[in-house]
Amino acid sequence: MLLGLWGACLVVPFVATLIGGMRLDWSFPFLQQQVAATGQEIPMPMWALALISIFQMPLAAFVPNGILGAAEEIGWRGYMMPELMRLGRVPALLVGGVIWGLWHTPLTLLGHNFQTDAWWGPLVMSVGCIVLGTVLSWARLRTDSVWPAAIGHGMFNAAAGTGFMIAALDPAPNPVIVSPLGVAGWIVLGAIAVALLARAPWSPGESLTRS
Repeated sequence: MLLGLWGACLVVPFVATLIGGMRLDWSFPFLQQQVAATGQEIPMPMWALALISIFQMPLAAFVPNGILGAAEEIGWRGYMMPELMRLGRVPALLVGGVIWGLWHTPLTLLGHNFQTDAWWGPLVMSVGCIVLGTVLSWARLRTDSVWPAAIGHGMFNAAAGTGFMIAALDPAPNPVIVSPLGVAGWIVLGAIAVALLARAPWSPGESLTRS
């Protein structure tokens, strides 16, 4: 699951490019801006720094992101999802995702996720939280432990900015599409969520091949 979320976040910018949310630029202009802002010279080409950043993401998924993610996951997947499952699997995932998404409303309206304070930002966030929450809920219920969801949450946070790292500055990337919680993320994570709902076991006692 950890590698699956890592791969999903790496695929999102290419999907975003296909649907017009960004243009790829392999000179890594956003990364160049970040380096320039530090006032330091990096003794390596930008592509090497980008690769290092990408391959460090699974490590960051554990420390510090996994530990920080646990603070949320103990509540959302640890307590909320098992309680909501009495509604049925799909209703629980929909309701839980909306609750989780709307909980982010103050930050979303400050432009944290999609760089907009528009009223519809929390709605975009809620859809993203439904698809991501489905993957994290599967990890939690399948293992009967909150820690896979916490580490998965940490992996997602570590890799969420990948699209902006390889995006062109002109035209500027559209965060509502490029963000893994935005439209491109809905497509990639939604495909994973559908596959999990269709075939994957959802509890420790469930067989590996569902009928």
